[in-house]
Amino acid sequence: MELTNTTLPTDERFLKKHIEVVHTHWTLWLLDKRIWNELLLHAYPSLLTHSRFDIKYSVLLERLRYDSWDRQLIKDSLKKLARTQIEFIDSDADGKELSWQVMNHISAPKIRWGADSFSYGYDHGLPELLYDPKTYALINQASEERFNSKYTLNLYENAVRYKARPGYPWLTPQWSLEIFHKFMGTESVELYERYAELNRRVIKPSVKEINDKSDIHLTFLPIKMGRKIVGVQFKVVENPKNDQLKIPWTEEKKTTAEILKKSIVQKCIKLGAGEGLACLWYKQYGEAYLTEK
Repeated sequence: MELTNTTLPTDERFLKKHIEVVHTHWTLWLLDKRIWNELLLHAYPSLLTHSRFDIKYSVLLERLRYDSWDRQLIKDSLKKLARTQIEFIDSDADGKELSWQVMNHISAPKIRWGADSFSYGYDHGLPELLYDPKTYALINQASEERFNSKYTLNLYENAVRYKARPGYPWLTPQWSLEIFHKFMGTESVELYERYAELNRRVIKPSVKEINDKSDIHLTFLPIKMGRKIVGVQFKVVENPKNDQLKIPWTEEKKTTAEILKKSIVQKCIKLGAGEGLACLWYKQYGEAYLTEK
């Protein structure tokens, strides 16, 4: 089976993430985070019913837009995901910490080169957090694919959840610099201990990239105590320059469960596409096109 274009339609590039997963302490680079997001997007339809997930390694690379033959770089990212812990931090509108917990990103990743297969799982209890439909952020994968900096991605994922969240009038909480350093991944960088350098090298470039390339627009609101900057806050609104990234949330004509029953979708799964990707292909290309391929 040959499908050379797996670019997803815009309405399929939103990933549900539990808000505690979004507002967290990240120590990963951009490629690491993009791999994790793609694996979660792929596993999401059966996150609560399966302990292991399979995807073709070549399909994963295509979805990452990764055109290098350097396998070691991908392996290094997977090893980092398997051993790096997520420190979950959730806070209220005033920045007060409400809960804390820690888990690993993924478990037991395995690649079989000859069979072009890749499998992975999640720590016990993590799927329930990732899947929770009551409280999640909608992470726009189409926006994330445009970002060139891990700091931009970190700020986007932590800000987008407040775009229209009850109790937060288009504003993020007032994050202390300590909390901000944690979820931006800058707490161990000595240079960024100086606010002037943090603002010049991290905050301003990240806000600019988000405003230029994503579906939201941020306005930076520094929190001062006298003349000293002690915290940060952001106004979060829709980005009028990027209407093409907005998602019309309507009822789907076919549910995921119904699509999974289709024989052509089952054939895609047997060929290694995985349930999530097979469903997305069906929605994007249709049954006739998939049958022909």
